[in-house]
Amino acid sequence: MKFACTFLLCAVLAPVAHAQAEPTPVTPVSILKAPLRETARTFADMARFHDKVFAISGWAYVSAYSADMISTKQVFDRCPLCVEGGSLANGERSVGRLSLEWGAVGIANLVIAHAWKEHAHNRFVHALWSSGLVYEGSNHIRAAYHNAGFSRNLSIAIP
Repeated sequence: MKFACTFLLCAVLAPVAHAQAEPTPVTPVSILKAPLRETARTFADMARFHDKVFAISGWAYVSAYSADMISTKQVFDRCPLCVEGGSLANGERSVGRLSLEWGAVGIANLVIAHAWKEHAHNRFVHALWSSGLVYEGSNHIRAAYHNAGFSRNLSIAIP
């Protein structure tokens, strides 16, 4: 009886073990589609609040970016000589170009943070998933604060 049960168990589990042993083939198309799949998962998790901590962090980051872009547009409307002073497009005055460039950086930052949170399993490395969001978000908040005119440490004299 033991032999029959062991044989039956091996016969039932052999296809499962064999299916798990075969790795899925890696093709160039699957490598190119990986960032798109991760981007779709990131936006789905943010929209559905699947992971509440990530969703709140992501929306806070998007809010900081939005405040920076809105205040930059207001400064450019108010001051014809003002230009972007950030690290990405220093000297640029086109709000559309600034929005697209910083938007692409923001999306990449969100996708990297989401992938890091989902796939990093080492507890010390996993704890750093939000560092990019916090760093860039604080830069956007600082820029919005500066654009709103609350920091008066810079005075511009026009001769």
